[in-house]
Amino acid sequence: MKAIGFLGVFFDIKDMINLLSDVVNNRYNETPYRSIIAILFGLGYLICPIDLIPDFFLILGYLDDAVVLRFVVKQFQSDLFLYREWQKVNRI
Repeated sequence: MKAIGFLGVFFDIKDMINLLSDVVNNRYNETPYRSIIAILFGLGYLICPIDLIPDFFLILGYLDDAVVLRFVVKQFQSDLFLYREWQKVNRI
């Protein structure tokens, strides 16, 4: 599923976590290491309490997380697309 704009970040987060889970459990091995590192960086930035704009500034605090995640997803968008296609075939 692909949503438009920043709402798509939520679907991207879910897919990135699923991709990492499938890579770790050796179910999916088509993702290059550079993409895995980018995913780890993006998710790490999301959960890290030290941000460019702290999360206690409500909207702006979460907006910078979304911008960083969108940037990260752009770096490996084709790999995420291939993973989503693989998921359609290999998931119930």
